[in-house]
Amino acid sequence: MLRALALTLSLAATPALAQDAELTWSGGVLGTAVQYQLSGPSGQLFYFLPSVTPGPTPLAFFDPADPRILDVGLELVSFAKLGFLTPTATLNLPMPAAPTFVGLELRAQFVTIDPTFTTPTLVDKVSNVSRFIMGGHGDLVGTLSATIDSRQGHTATLLDDGRVLIIGGDEPDSLDNKTAIATTEIYDPQTQSFTAGPNLTQARSTHTATKLADGRVLVTGGYPTYGPGIASATAEVFDPVSGTFSAVASPSIGRTLHTATLLADGRVLVVGGGTKFDFNDIFGSLATVVETTELYDPVADSWSAGPNLPGPRFAHQASRLGDGRVLISSGVEVGDLFGIPVPGITTDCHRYDPGTGLFMNTAPMPAGRAYHGQITVPSGDAMVMGGATGDFIGLVFTTHTDVFTYNHLANAWTNAGDLSVARAYPNPVDTGSGIAVIAGLKSVDITTGSGTPATEVETSSYTGITWTTAGDQALPRETPRAVVIDGGERVLIVGVGDNGVPAVDDTAEVFIP
Repeated sequence: MLRALALTLSLAATPALAQDAELTWSGGVLGTAVQYQLSGPSGQLFYFLPSVTPGPTPLAFFDPADPRILDVGLELVSFAKLGFLTPTATLNLPMPAAPTFVGLELRAQFVTIDPTFTTPTLVDKVSNVSRFIMGGHGDLVGTLSATIDSRQGHTATLLDDGRVLIIGGDEPDSLDNKTAIATTEIYDPQTQSFTAGPNLTQARSTHTATKLADGRVLVTGGYPTYGPGIASATAEVFDPVSGTFSAVASPSIGRTLHTATLLADGRVLVVGGGTKFDFNDIFGSLATVVETTELYDPVADSWSAGPNLPGPRFAHQASRLGDGRVLISSGVEVGDLFGIPVPGITTDCHRYDPGTGLFMNTAPMPAGRAYHGQITVPSGDAMVMGGATGDFIGLVFTTHTDVFTYNHLANAWTNAGDLSVARAYPNPVDTGSGIAVIAGLKSVDITTGSGTPATEVETSSYTGITWTTAGDQALPRETPRAVVIDGGERVLIVGVGDNGVPAVDDTAEVFIP
């Protein structure tokens, strides 16, 4: 069959170039279409096969002399496509809006044929297999591979090439003992799978990871040992070109539970946090919280002191506004009473102005929050949601549903509705069409960082007000990280989940907004 088609179309072909065949995909949300991009030898005929099975399909079916195997089946041969590479081609495959397809794997592969028939076999090139798990808007589906390490206290950063770099964290065992780790892994949205990345220069958890203007990733602070939790006074940078981590200039102190924000001029502002993180020594840890800030210059590879906050602070949030200033909101401010650290959740907010290098007077939040979520919306304003308040003496804490928007031009806060589920540690993400709030803890013990995870994913427009539950995670996950991938088509959720069995969970999920 393929030989006859090739003979029919051979007069339209141009001489083939020696190059491999590559297949990539985009889109693929049920009810829309998946777009395939084919590339290979220019002028060659291609034959494209989608499938929901791995085959195998021996090419000997078409050419007894060809020992190769296709990793797709023939059950969808009626949807096969035929054409010429020039040296690329684009195909659109409609996706039915059918719930029966949710969670199924869609595979595709193509072969090329040289119409001059100078190749030893009928088929010249065989492409890679394109694979992804299907789902529709509001669905949460799995990934095609498990994570390499189970982790919490990690970071997840979108790289310029669309992959996600997952760094460090604490690896739990079946008894919930935790060990800070130096491993990293990289998630590739094209394969929906994880591969091992380079090791950090040292183990880290509760660090920050900030993508720099040149695409590198700055990793700052965190503790290298779970338990004593003495934060590391070091920093390192991941270079996606070389695929390695290397140490950079060290900040003045170690920090954990701090924030790190990229400025418009390429520097990074690091704010607050503490030098110790030990659940067995809460007040000793509180005594290490600082009011200082620092600035990292990646061009000079140097640190400089920034302005001090009014008091030591941690569990705050920070994000760059539309005017380039940085909003530092609420958190836990630590006072001093006769040498005893006294923590309190504050409404106090500040804006850092890179032009003056100073903090500006900023309207306080309508309600104090710690461990809340914060994100900059396209208008340049900041949206703050959830968080916790409580009594550090009685150790009673309450999570909240409130959502507020900070207008960076008017220096004013407005109410932006309420989440349907109260949560601390929420993960807000910008999907390109609105905001999605993922995970977080419905109830929380701030002294241990544990609680009852929220599985509901909520979405809203950029103005908030109305929040809708769009779907539910497959597993409750205490402190996962969520990052937008595929240009907003999907959101990756990575972090150990409660699977109800002794074996530690190593799954990840993908939310389709």
